[in-house]
Amino acid sequence: MYVTPEVPQPSSPVWYDRPAARWVDGLPVGNGRLGAMVWGPLDDQR
Repeated sequence: MYVTPEVPQPSSPVWYDRPAARWVDGLPVGNGRLGAMVWGPLDDQR
């Protein structure tokens, strides 16, 4: 038997109207073991 735990869905998405100007204003994302800091224009992301 294989049971997949239900992942709660967020009530609303996160939207920004412009990229963060500084690294400290970025959006930290991750799963607890691996993470990233999203900030700046999309064409500069690596």
